[in-house]
Parts: sequence; C-alpha cells; structure tokens
Amino acid sequence: IAPIVGQPGPHLIAHLVASLVTVKGRISHGRIVAQGPEAAPAAACHNPVMHLSCAFPPMPDTPAHIALAEELGYHRAWVFDTPALQLDVWMALALAAARTSRIGLGPGVLIPSLRHPMVTASAIAHLVELAPGRVEIGVGAGFTGRNALGQRGLKWADVEAYVRTVQSLLAGE
Repeated sequence: IAPIVGQPGPHLIAHLVASLVTVKGRISHGRIVAQGPEAAPAAACHNPVMHLSCAFPPMPDTPAHIALAEELGYHRAWVFDTPALQLDVWMALALAAARTSRIGLGPGVLIPSLRHPMVTASAIAHLVELAPGRVEIGVGAGFTGRNALGQRGLKWADVEAYVRTVQSLLAGE
C-alpha cells in the first residue's frame, strides 16, 4: 500500500479526494494512490494525455446519461454520494454498468461515515463483477455531503483508516 501524499484541503475540488481505491479485475488488487501534483511522475509531464470525465447526481436518468457519455467518448463517469439529497450511488452505478461496456465508473466521492465498511466493500465487489476493470472508487472526507447533514468533514486519518478497512475486506482478510 502506497502512502497518501500530502494533505488535501477543501479549497480545490481536485483535492477533495483523499485517496482512490483502484480495483482492477480482481478485487484483491485494491490500493491507495496518492493525489495531487506531487503524485505524478516527472516523465508524465512530457507526454500528457487528457482523459475527460463527467459527474452526475444519482437520479433515475443517470444511467442513460452515463451511456450517452460513453458514446461521446468520455473516459470515466463519477456519481455523487449524497444520499440526503439524491438516490443511492451504488444503484445508479449498477444500472449504468448494465448499460455500458467501456466507460470507467465510480462514486465520486464516497463519504465513509455514511456506510459501514462491509457495506461499501460489498458494493464495490458487486460493481467490479458488473463492470470488470472499469471501477475506481473516490473516497473523501465529506466536506459537501456531511455539510448537507449539518456535520463537519471527517478527519483525514479517519478517511485513511476507513479505506484500509475496506481494502482489507476486499482482500478477504
């Protein structure tokens, strides 16, 4: 497991993600990857590749919108995790997985305090079965989602502990 590099802050949307659990093919290959410019290798700056992503609220028409995004060539579709305001992120992703074959899928970003780690691990495992090789999971401190519930964001140490617990469950530990 690679260390999380840097301490993200609430000032940039790009830094809302504390870590990503990248699940490729087999569930046991989950890992934490660093975020931010310090995580990019220097060689990557010489030959940049741009991948377009899109993000949607989990609504009844979201799977159709994700299918359209795939047709338009988008690389990844993220679905918000705001159950106090919208529908279930995992249901929207599962329905999108059934309608697509290439676009990457994932929640962006999960809020650890909203679900027990076993529930999250089970949802990830199921989505990986539905969309093998296309799943990435964004996990954040909930600056937006928890704020909607009148709560502060989580401490980054708590986010990291949650991610490690989910990874352990996915690895069968």
